[in-house]
Amino acid sequence: MSKVLVIQLARMGDVLQSSRLLNSLRRHHEVHLCVEASLAAFTGLVFPFAVVHGIHAHGKPECDRLLYNRAAFSDLREAG
Repeated sequence: MSKVLVIQLARMGDVLQSSRLLNSLRRHHEVHLCVEASLAAFTGLVFPFAVVHGIHAHGKPECDRLLYNRAAFSDLREAG
């Protein structure tokens, strides 16, 4: 099964509006979903079929975001 990555770095409402897309993709792909870290746990509950990757895109100093996201980007690379 091929893998697909959807990046949705907006608010909770925008993540929820992705449900039609994600549900159609999961029929033929392993779905990976990259979201704002603060929404990762919630997103995992709403889309239990998706592999959720949380990154800091907002609200943190740039240096902190880079350090945190380094691990997340490594996970995404390995999932590739």
